[in-house]
This record gives sequence, structure tokens and C-alpha cells, in this order.
Amino acid sequence: MSDLVEVAIVAHRFGGAHPTGVDRYARELVCALDDRDDVGLRLCAPAEPATVDRPDWIPPDVDLRRIRGPRRMVLAGWWTVGLPRLDPVCGDVDLVHVTLPLFPCPTTRPLVYTVHDLFPIQHPNWYNRRDRFGFGRAMRDLDRAAAVIAVSDRTATALRDLELVDPARVSVIPEGVSSRFFDIPDHQEVVATCRRFGLDVGGYDVFVGQASRRKNVSVLIEAMASVDHPTPLVIAGPPGDATEDLVLQAERLGVGSLLRPVGFLGDEELHHVLHGARALLHPCPEEGFGLTPLEAMASGTAAVVARSGALIETAGDGAFQCDPDDPSAWASAMDDLADTSNVEALVARGRTWVRRYDWEAVARQTNAVYRAALDRAYGA
Repeated sequence: MSDLVEVAIVAHRFGGAHPTGVDRYARELVCALDDRDDVGLRLCAPAEPATVDRPDWIPPDVDLRRIRGPRRMVLAGWWTVGLPRLDPVCGDVDLVHVTLPLFPCPTTRPLVYTVHDLFPIQHPNWYNRRDRFGFGRAMRDLDRAAAVIAVSDRTATALRDLELVDPARVSVIPEGVSSRFFDIPDHQEVVATCRRFGLDVGGYDVFVGQASRRKNVSVLIEAMASVDHPTPLVIAGPPGDATEDLVLQAERLGVGSLLRPVGFLGDEELHHVLHGARALLHPCPEEGFGLTPLEAMASGTAAVVARSGALIETAGDGAFQCDPDDPSAWASAMDDLADTSNVEALVARGRTWVRRYDWEAVARQTNAVYRAALDRAYGA
């Protein structure tokens, strides 16, 4: 095998106004792999609006190739008839890595898939019919993959239990945390960002993510209502299917003025808001990985998470864990956070724990999976 492995990384998008955790995975993985001299990259995705045709995070030496045609038509073609073929777009590569299984990948090259979770199968009510259909087709495509990367033991176990792929082809590679979150931001810039949202540094808690029902933010509002001196709760993420209900719930329980939906935040503002928070609260009862609590730990912020899903393993000893459906447990945690010594202890635990999540290590392990996949595909 050549010392250089040429890889086409395929995603349904590389841009988007509100990138999600799986979008961040693709972005950080590309940048980490680009730092290696034994992996050659090109990116392939359906065309997007001209304003995001080449996102500025893509390294200048990495070729971005677009599949012609309207994005929805391309995805529909992949879901139904396996066209357009990817090989003419990807060119002469050794393998294809699909970073999110939303479609079967029409290529003759050896395939690597990253699977973040199995929620469209396990919790179909969280997704629309189109997304469930696309995910189901992609899962059937797993059977011909030379290798599958699961981002947590939780996800690997789900793959095994649902018998979607030979366990021998599954490697668990946890995600990393970007170095930008470990950097200490300028204090005055943090103060200025907080003031724009009517916040005082250290005087609020934050939830990061879309305000969807599955994220379980309602348990935090119920808990706030039973705390003697509740702290403002910032929701940093785009509106979701629970936004209106959360506002109504907060008003009904008398804490409406403390709920602060600030919308989606870019990297710099998010870092400022995390760094300025007293704590990050993450009550989601099911996660395939759970990157946000780790980004909070790296930012020097205490993390309180649900004792559930992959958060048990990924947040581990770096966070305080609560029963996701017990408002009294979250209220007790909020009371404990009023003691600065408890916050400081959590911050120290988090900073120690989060150091194990490193994108350079992710790139190294992913490169090893590529080489094992090629050996498996060609019988070496």
C-alpha cells in the first residue's frame, strides 16, 4: 500500500447557516486529517447556495467538488435509484468516507461510514418521513462498508443490537474538542458579548442546542421554578419544535423573565457565552456522543448533564450527572451551583477529563481505519 491514502470525504453538506454537531465533526475531522502527510483529501457534496459554496473553514489545499443539480434532487436520486454516481466527481481516490449516513453512497470505491447514532430507527417520532427514509436506505448500505466508525460505545452497541453491520468492522473513535475552546478569551470581549444579551458574567446557566422536544429543556424550567434564587437560563441554538412551549411553560411557572433564547451563535460568541456561564446544563436523555458538554469543560465551565445515553461515557467524571426526568434532581444541582466551591471543583474535574478528547488523535485513529478498510477490501 502507498504511504499516502487518497480519501474522498462525502457529506450531504459542508456549509449551512446553523451547523450541527455532526457538521462540526466533518469540519474538525477534515482539518485534522489535512494536517497529516499520509492522507490526501478531497471533499464531495451536493451544490449549495453560492454564499456557502466554499465555506472558509476548508483548508486552502483541499479540493471541494460539487455534485451537479439541485441538492434535493441529488439526495432524492441517491435515495431511490443510486444516481448520480459519485466516482466521476470524487475522481481517482482509494476510498470514500461518508461522515453522516443520510443516503446510500453510489460508489464502487471501498466505503467507510461514520455513524453518530441510530435515533431515526430507535426514535422515529423525532424525524420526518423523508429523513427516516434516507437514513433507512443508508443503514442498508452499511452492509457493504469496508469499515464503520462509531463515535461512542453507546452507538457501537446499538449497531450490534440492531444487527446492522458485522461488529468486526466497527471501530469506536470518540470525537475531539477543538483547540479554540481551550483558549482563554479576552475578558472584556466576554463581558461585551454577555452585555449584548443582557447577561452578567458568571450570573447565568446555558443550554446549547436546538430547542427541540427531544432535548428535554422543559425539565430545567420546572427545576428553576422550585429554586429559591433561580439563575437566568440561556438557550443558545436555533428555534425548534419546543421553543413556543418552553416560553409558555416558563411564563406559567413564573420564571418567564429568566428564560433567554438567544438563537444560534457562531464559534466566537458561543465560546464567550460558554466561558461566561456559571454552568452548562444538558438534560437531553439520549445522545449518540454529546459534544457540547465537552466544549463547556474545555471553556472552563462547569457541566451538569443527564445520566443517560452516551453522556454517561463521554462526560464521565468531568460532569455532574442527574436523572434526566427528575426536576428535583436538577433543582438540587442548581442549588449546589450557588456555592462557588462546588463550581470550582466541577470546573477542575472537567478540565482534567476533557483533555482526552483530541482531534489529532481522532485523525490518527481514523487513518488507521482507512488502512484497515483498504486491507479488508482488497484482501491484504
